[in-house]
Amino acid sequence: MNPILKSYLGAAALAATLIAQPTQAGIFGDEKTLHLVVIETAKLYTEDEEKVFDHAKLAVFRELVADAEYQSDTTYEIILTSKPNASLFRGSAVQLAEQGRTVLDAVKIQPTCNGLAAAWAQAERTIALEEPEKIFVTTIGPAIDTGLNCQNAGTITLPKAFPQQMALATILADSRTESFHSYMTHGDQVQMLIDHAGTLGGWDRKRAGDLDVRILSLNPTITALGLGQALR
Repeated sequence: MNPILKSYLGAAALAATLIAQPTQAGIFGDEKTLHLVVIETAKLYTEDEEKVFDHAKLAVFRELVADAEYQSDTTYEIILTSKPNASLFRGSAVQLAEQGRTVLDAVKIQPTCNGLAAAWAQAERTIALEEPEKIFVTTIGPAIDTGLNCQNAGTITLPKAFPQQMALATILADSRTESFHSYMTHGDQVQMLIDHAGTLGGWDRKRAGDLDVRILSLNPTITALGLGQALR
């Protein structure tokens, strides 16, 4: 078995045990929460970045499952930009732990277009469907949208602007959204992501302390997720 997957499944089993136990959150009642995870799975990474990607997805999955000890009324949705018009996974943390091997196997870098805007449109549809009281957002990837028909797009020049109507800005401006953590953002796209987040007031919410924002490029991601030793 892949050692990364084996390590994840061990954490998942532990989390499933924790979920079965009563928690303080469960005693006092939970607010309905949605945790959106958008993962960029198109071939936009160097060979070294792909290694970081494999470990970053594992670290994020571990965090999702561990959160279930405190958030029993949370729905998790995972969307891949290589297949953005449907979710890869939608369910509870218990279900994510149970299906961890299948989900992780499906999160692979593919030689496809990177439908980032389409993935955020799918996320917006999920918000409308689930009607959560709280929203958390996590992304892994360079933050580059190629559109869904990129075969004749030619060379990608960075920094690259996002489509004007990309739904991420709307999601970050939503008063229910409490955090936005972006890992492995391409260095040339960091400012583009900041600018996009601010178009409808998301950055104002950050300044007011209402939105926790982390937009991390490659090396800060390695530090934040504690990947240094695994990558040696």
